[in-house]
Amino acid sequence: KEKIMRLAPAVGIGLAFVLLASVFAFAAQPDPAAQAAYDRRDYKTSVQILEEQVKKNPNDADAMVLLGSAYRQLGDLAKSENVLKKAVGLKGKEPQALLEYGQTLLALKKFKEAVSDFDKAISLKNDFEKAYYNRGAAKIELKEFQSAIGDFDKSLSMGQNPDSYFSRGQAKYALNDRDGAMSD
Repeated sequence: KEKIMRLAPAVGIGLAFVLLASVFAFAAQPDPAAQAAYDRRDYKTSVQILEEQVKKNPNDADAMVLLGSAYRQLGDLAKSENVLKKAVGLKGKEPQALLEYGQTLLALKKFKEAVSDFDKAISLKNDFEKAYYNRGAAKIELKEFQSAIGDFDKSLSMGQNPDSYFSRGQAKYALNDRDGAMSD
């Protein structure tokens, strides 16, 4: 009985931390209506909902990641970069946040910075197909064709992304590998 009494406060504190963590985990998700709007490509509605969510909780990195992506889909790259930069600052060890930020940097033609963010995403999630594909796309723009081919090979080893075949073919063509380009 004495051992149980000594453990009771620790168990109570542990339970409180578990409950508190689950509340924060739930609160950190983007609004389901915003996610649904985004998924059906209604980016304007998604932005409206997410802007309100971020206004209420300015440290909601998950909402910021989706908001930044929606801004990019709408072509507002400056807002996308700004929001995603904040999200990465809050959640820098999150591969998806780094991918989204890198994709915006790629769209802004900031290729070296984009490669850096894709590198970080891959270092955190070694099987991140989208990060390999996007890093390869940035490397093509930097005229690092052989390295880009390696990224597209890695992307293709993880799934059938038809864009990887096309982009790998472009890199091969740039290296005067016409037969290789044609086979992709």
